[in-house]
Amino acid sequence: MAVEKLTFLYTYICLCIIIFTILFSIYVKWQSKVSKKHKQVLRELLTVPSGDQEVQQHLKQQLLNKLKKIAYLTAFHETLLELEAEKVHVDWMMLGEVMSELAYQHPYRQVEKKAYFAHVIYFLDLNQRMKSDTPQAHAMRARLSQCVMAYAWEDSIYIRENALKAIISLGIEEDVLKVLSILDQQEDVCREKVVQDHLLNFTGSHQVLADSLYQNLGKFMPTTQVAIVNYLRLLPKGCIQHEHYWKGFYELLSDEKKDKEIRLALIRYFKKYIYSPVRTTLMQYVQCVDEDKWEFAVVAAMSLEGYEGEEEEDVLVQALTSSNWYLRLNAAESLVNKGYSYQEIAGNRLDDYATDMIAYRMQIKAMQKRKAIQEIKAMQEGKVVEG
Repeated sequence: MAVEKLTFLYTYICLCIIIFTILFSIYVKWQSKVSKKHKQVLRELLTVPSGDQEVQQHLKQQLLNKLKKIAYLTAFHETLLELEAEKVHVDWMMLGEVMSELAYQHPYRQVEKKAYFAHVIYFLDLNQRMKSDTPQAHAMRARLSQCVMAYAWEDSIYIRENALKAIISLGIEEDVLKVLSILDQQEDVCREKVVQDHLLNFTGSHQVLADSLYQNLGKFMPTTQVAIVNYLRLLPKGCIQHEHYWKGFYELLSDEKKDKEIRLALIRYFKKYIYSPVRTTLMQYVQCVDEDKWEFAVVAAMSLEGYEGEEEEDVLVQALTSSNWYLRLNAAESLVNKGYSYQEIAGNRLDDYATDMIAYRMQIKAMQKRKAIQEIKAMQEGKVVEG
């Protein structure tokens, strides 16, 4: 009797699986047909030649009515990708106006829909695609940016990150400052790596944004301050005038009361951008014997690479005998990158650990040089070197 019940149960489960598979297959095919139909409708609307004001207004209203539904918004995104691949002309100004009206009049209420809408705004990249900054275009981007700004208050981190990406893509400096201030008040604020990477994709004036962030640096939480310093460090030298920030950054670095991560970020900043007054502070960090400040010594040893002088070199040679492996590693790397040979460094009566570290760094540099040469040769031959 028990065997018959188990057989019946097994047959019932198999039947349910078969029915589910059939229904799901039907649903997928139906969904594919619906999506194809949506994309065809949107393609026709998006490729209509620009006519008079009345025709354009009619197109905008039709698009607005369609994009109220998330299914059409998804198809809209996919259609734009296809048109972009086909290099078909699209009226980005009109699309920006449609999206700003959509955000203002028909805001999506579900979490996932808000997150996806913000992602679509980011994908549109209106500031770059329009390639013009007329008063009308700026007003449209500002209105859209203000609508998306409200998303930064949402509980979902996905919405907040997509809102940040969307606002950064719209290229309005003051709005980026506002959204960072809002995110800074959240308990689980976005990690500094996320913030700094998105800031690097800003489509407006990096100089204006950098000046605003520098002037308001003290208003942010330490995590956001670290992201801002890293953003300024990673910006190419030609994008902004870095010299404007050196004195203020040096004062922050010298302030023992400042957060540790901020000061470490500033030490890394002064590795890339050489500011002579910093050299004394860096040497003091490397020579510091306080175990609580070992991270400062390690990062400072790496940053001394760009500062020339016998005193700096003596400090790095001395650091080779440290009991801290990371300090010895970075000191050896800095000396090797300065161009010193093994014989020159080892002639300072170093112990075996120090000479081994120098040899190790020499080998690493030689391997990197050989790999770079191989990659150049492969590019010249039209091949791809696998890592």
